[in-house]
Amino acid sequence: MSSPTPNNQSHNTNSTTNTPLPPSIDKFLVCGLGSLGQHCVAALKQFGVVVNAIDIIQPQHWEISDLFSKLNQLIIGDAREPSILTQGQVQQCRAILIVTSNERINLAIALAARLINPQIRLVVRSAKENLNQLLGKQLGNYVAFEPTELPAPAFAVAALESEIIGFFYLEKHQIKIVKREIKPEGNWYNRPVYQLNNRHRKVISYAPNSTQLLSDFYHWDSDELIQANDRIIYIEKPEFLTTTNNQKKSQKNQFKLWEIFRSILKIKPTDVKNLVINYWNWIHENPIRNLVFSSALILVILLCTGTLLFLLYYPDVTLREAFYGTAVLLLGGFGDIFGGIKLEQKFPWWLQFFSLITTLVGIVFVALLNGLITERLLSTRFKFAKRNPVPTSDHVVIIGLGRVGQRVASLLQEFKQKLVAISSTATESDITPQIPLVTGNIIKSLEKVNLATATGIIAVTNDEMLNLEVALMGYSVNPNIRLVIRTSEQRFSNNLAKLIPYSTFICNSAVVAEAFAGAAFGENILSLFRIDHQTVLLTSSPA
Repeated sequence: MSSPTPNNQSHNTNSTTNTPLPPSIDKFLVCGLGSLGQHCVAALKQFGVVVNAIDIIQPQHWEISDLFSKLNQLIIGDAREPSILTQGQVQQCRAILIVTSNERINLAIALAARLINPQIRLVVRSAKENLNQLLGKQLGNYVAFEPTELPAPAFAVAALESEIIGFFYLEKHQIKIVKREIKPEGNWYNRPVYQLNNRHRKVISYAPNSTQLLSDFYHWDSDELIQANDRIIYIEKPEFLTTTNNQKKSQKNQFKLWEIFRSILKIKPTDVKNLVINYWNWIHENPIRNLVFSSALILVILLCTGTLLFLLYYPDVTLREAFYGTAVLLLGGFGDIFGGIKLEQKFPWWLQFFSLITTLVGIVFVALLNGLITERLLSTRFKFAKRNPVPTSDHVVIIGLGRVGQRVASLLQEFKQKLVAISSTATESDITPQIPLVTGNIIKSLEKVNLATATGIIAVTNDEMLNLEVALMGYSVNPNIRLVIRTSEQRFSNNLAKLIPYSTFICNSAVVAEAFAGAAFGENILSLFRIDHQTVLLTSSPA
C-alpha cells in the first residue's frame, strides 16, 4: 500500500459478485494488493472462500491472471479508516490479512480492525519480532510474519547436495525432513512401507515411482512393497525425543560423576607433582603467560609481606585492615595512606619505603595488565576483520546479502556447509564476519568465488533479472552446479521452470502467501519446505 489518501477523498467500491453468498462460507479481508497481497488472495481462493480486498489505489499490474474477477469486493481507500474497513465487511470476516509494505500502516489497520471486530484473526506483515510478541499478548488472535525471511529454509535446502528437503525446530533441536529415492541395491528395497517407521524415523509421504508427484501425506497403502525409483519422505527424530535415550543419558551422566569422584580419591602425590610440572611447563611455553605469572607471584608476595609487617608493627590492627591497607598500596594508594594527613602513629622510614616500593610495583602491574588487555582486544578485532578465504571446492555461493541472504547463510552454516557470499555493497551483520564476502560488481565478482568447483548458487537479490543472469553464468562455467533463483512473480517462475528444468525457481511472494493463508485459518506456522514445486507448511497445534 502506498501513502494514505486524504480523509476527504471519495472511495470507490467495486463489487465483482452479483449473486448472494451462502452465510456459511468464510469471508476474509486482504489489505494491500501488492505482489504479496495478490498471492494471498490467490492462496485463499484455493479453499473456496470469499475474499474482499482494500487498497489505496487501483492496482495497475495484476501478477495473477483473472484475479480481479475472483474478488468479491475491491474497495479503493485508506484501510485505516473504520468506514473503509466496514465496507470491506471486516465485522463479518474470519480473518484479515494486512500485507502492505509499510509496517506502521499495517499496525494502524490491525488496531482499527480489532476495535470493529474483537474476534477477527489478525495476520500482519511485520519484522518487529519483539513488538509482535507483545501485541500478540495484548490483542490476542494475532500473528505476524516477515515475508523476506520466511522462505529462507526453502532456499537453503534447495542448494544442499544431501537428501534433506526441510527442517524445523522442536525445543531448540533441529528436526530434519528427508526425501529419498529408492535404489535396487538399497536396504529399503522390496520392503513394506510400514516397516520403515521406528523410534527415529516416521514416513509421511510415499510415491510409487519417480514419475508421479508425491501423494498427499499419509494417503498410501502401508503394506505396499517399495520398488526401485519410488520416493519416500520421512521425518528424522533426534534421540532426545525417545524416553529410553533420555534415561540412558541420565544414567550415563551419573556414571561419569561417580567416576570423577573415584578418580579424585585415587590421586597420589606423584600425580600432584606431575600436574604441577605440566602446569609449570605450560606457563613457560608462552612469554606472555610467563610474564603474567611472574607479576602475579610478585604481587602475592608483596601482599602477604605487607600484611604481615603491618600486623607485626601495629598489633592493634586487624588482619582485614592490614590486608586492605596493603591492597590499597598495590593499587597506587600511597598518597591515600601517607600523603597530606597527620598520622596518630609514626611510621618508621623503612615501612614507608616498603610501602612506596609496593605502590610502584602495583602501578607497573596495572599498566602491564591494561596493555595486555588492549593488545588482546585489538588482535581479536583484527582477527574478526580478516575474513576467511574463499573456499576452493564444495561450497555454495550466495548472491545478495539482504535479509533473505543473511538468513539463508545462517541456516547453511548450521549444516556445516562451506559458503562464500557476493554483495554489491559492504554489509555489517552478525553473519558477515563468519563467512568470506566479496563486495563490488556482482557480475565481475563471480570470477573470484571458484564457480567451477562450487556445488550451488543461491541468487536472492531483489532483482530477479540479475538473479537469472548470475545463475546462468554459473551454469555455463559449471554444468553440475545447483541453481536456486529467487523471483518475484509466480508466472515468471513457472515459465522458467519449464525452460530451465535443472534450476529451482522460488517466487518469494507466492511461497510466503501460502503461509499467510494458512495462518488466516488459525494455523500456527513453524516453517515451510518445497516438494515438487509445491509448498508444504509445518504447523503445530496446542497440546
